[in-house]
Amino acid sequence: MIMHRTSKALVMATVAVVACLGLFASRAEATFHLWAIVQVYSNASGSVQFIELQQPSSEFDDERFVGGLSLTDSALAHSFTFPANLPAAPVANQRFLIATPGYAALKGVPAPDYTLAANDFFSTSGDTLTYAGGVNSLTFSGSQLPTNGVDALFRAYGASTFTTGKNSPTNFAGQTGSVSVPEPATVGVVAVAMGLGLLRRRKVS
Repeated sequence: MIMHRTSKALVMATVAVVACLGLFASRAEATFHLWAIVQVYSNASGSVQFIELQQPSSEFDDERFVGGLSLTDSALAHSFTFPANLPAAPVANQRFLIATPGYAALKGVPAPDYTLAANDFFSTSGDTLTYAGGVNSLTFSGSQLPTNGVDALFRAYGASTFTTGKNSPTNFAGQTGSVSVPEPATVGVVAVAMGLGLLRRRKVS
């Protein structure tokens, strides 16, 4: 009788331990900490901006759980809270896209997975973007960030150095493309053009 009770207690204890381990494992697999900022784009006015995050080249766990986390900038003190998790467990090298309303309004570009509340989320003069309270961050100067409307700032996953090149936003669904937003001529350029035109007319007359 004593042995029966002991065996039953041992079985119950084993089940409890297995359940706890299963719960721990599920929590360990449900996370968000491997995303890294790998591409930053802005036009000169800051109206069209996007930030792209990427997973590592090996799949570790279910990194979809970004809901409630934040993306912040330091220069302008802006903060964005992700309203929901990503739609599925990401695979190795998968990306997701966060963008301004100005970007989201463009035609023919990959749809952002998350749209910021307003344009000019980060400063083109230099800024630090921080994901999930410090899980990953990217700091750039004004001279490092291209603002010609075509190029973006790139940082390979796990790297500390930057490169620049034609922007290539890619969303969670794998849709990719590029943005081309040349800035309108400045007032000074327009004034010079008008002055040259007026000068030519006077010479002709």
